[in-house]
Amino acid sequence: MGSCFAAPPSKDETVNSQNKSEGKREQAQEQEEQTQEQEEQTQEQGETQRLTSNVESAGAIETEIDVKAFLKIMEQCFWCFVGYSKYKKNLLYMQRNELDKFLEVIELKNHFQIGTNEVFESMDSDINDRQISLQEFLDYFGNPMVNPKCREMQSFLEKSHKFQLLKQALEIVAMVDADKNGRIEYREFTQFGALMDLSPEQTEQLWHQMDTDNSGDIRIDELFDWLQTQLTKLHN
Repeated sequence: MGSCFAAPPSKDETVNSQNKSEGKREQAQEQEEQTQEQEEQTQEQGETQRLTSNVESAGAIETEIDVKAFLKIMEQCFWCFVGYSKYKKNLLYMQRNELDKFLEVIELKNHFQIGTNEVFESMDSDINDRQISLQEFLDYFGNPMVNPKCREMQSFLEKSHKFQLLKQALEIVAMVDADKNGRIEYREFTQFGALMDLSPEQTEQLWHQMDTDNSGDIRIDELFDWLQTQLTKLHN
């Protein structure tokens, strides 16, 4: 008569069963580790993309700020080379000879092989009234739709020693030109000389060095030429 009880598993069967259980546990642990590693990689990639996006955004903002600062300088250039009155700022325009003087100072014509007439015609785009408004001037140097080379011009000018020297001249005009007409008058110059502890004789001598055409005021191009002369003397 057969026994109603199953025979107990042999020692080998027990070991095999334990090995299989351990193998399954190890496999499950490996899968869990792989899943965790994939999640970490995905998270890391997401963080990298986020950081990259932030850097790109910061770069875009920085570029925008640089362009705004550049155009602010160009606005100062416009009013100084035109010579404006604060009461008529919206009524004044840049003429061809004033544009020619500006382009000569910053050496834009030589570098880009363009003439004053070509630049003038490109700027005078709205109603072709033969004079340049502030907006036309700024559009030429800041709007790629108006001037496809404007970014290249910005880069050239920011690296140009002449443009940096012109910035210094603009800073002096902004500091000394009390009535904000774009030129330094004798009264303003003598007041500035007193602040700088210059004697009346030194102030007078310096005035005549800058006012080269004896017009009674100092234009931005005269101040620029004087600064350039002093810089040349320092290097010699």
